[in-house]
Amino acid sequence: SLAILGDVKHEIASIVESAREVREFIDRVSAKFNKVVLVRGNHDGNLDLILSSDAKSNVYLIDSRGFILRSKDGKNLLLLHGNSKPRLEDFVSSDVIIMGHTHPAILIQDITGYVMRAPVIVKIRTDKAFFGKNMYSYVGELDVKGVMNVVVLPVYNPLTVGMDVFEIFAKDLVDVETILHYARTWEHLNDVEVYLTDMTYLGTMDVLARIREELGEGGYDIDWL
Repeated sequence: SLAILGDVKHEIASIVESAREVREFIDRVSAKFNKVVLVRGNHDGNLDLILSSDAKSNVYLIDSRGFILRSKDGKNLLLLHGNSKPRLEDFVSSDVIIMGHTHPAILIQDITGYVMRAPVIVKIRTDKAFFGKNMYSYVGELDVKGVMNVVVLPVYNPLTVGMDVFEIFAKDLVDVETILHYARTWEHLNDVEVYLTDMTYLGTMDVLARIREELGEGGYDIDWL
């Protein structure tokens, strides 16, 4: 099975061309997987119409609030895009949130001075009750407790430029609709871990911030990694 957490499409100059590319993509992935679940993202306008024009019995479109997937070890994984709040009952029952939307990346500089923006996976440890109360403006006791992990996945398309992790997690993203607002990561950067896509651990955001201050905003020396 394959789950895609939003932004399957993006509007380009030709809407017709965009629809054609999406249909071709769906044709390929639906042939490779017995089940394909698409979570609607904020760039997925009219995706339902595109899918209905060539319906596949093994392709399912879910709204951006996501769905619960039970893992083999018994954990409830809440898979969503990240621009919309999940259903309260899904949040309460979930152990881990896995989301996309913000496309985290980090600047890396090699010994020649070449700077690249590398996609990264980010894991946030946050108090579940704190996160939930902020997200739902909940008055009183929310029936949750303990620490929740939120995993933010990078963009899959190598042609798409990601967003600097310091823009996402080190300050409030006032201009971006994302549930990350409610975790207030900038207040506890030591609980925000950053990994390259090969799972090389780069460190927590507080450590990366100190290194960035020493090296400048041009990026991290690849030798340090």
